Amino acid sequence: MNNLLTYPKKFRANNVPTKIANNYLEHYINKDFDNINTHRTTLEKSKNNNEFMKAIREYRFFDERRGTCLLDESSEFEKYYAIS
Repeated sequence: MNNLLTYPKKFRANNVPTKIANNYLEHYINKDFDNINTHRTTLEKSKNNNEFMKAIREYRFFDERRGTCLLDESSEFEKYYAIS
């Protein structure tokens, strides 16, 4: 939880849809780990839906190649994964 992904841009946490970001913020609000304020600030930033959907399409592409599924770890993306 101490490292933020910054590159490539499409995978940045600030692109996560507001509803999901708010759920993350609620979950981690009382957690104590390094850089918590940086994580909060990042999740509260403006969203870029185009970049987020690029990331979801790439996750889906790699899931198909690897025989894995993003939703096994992050079911909150189901709505977006289905339309990618």
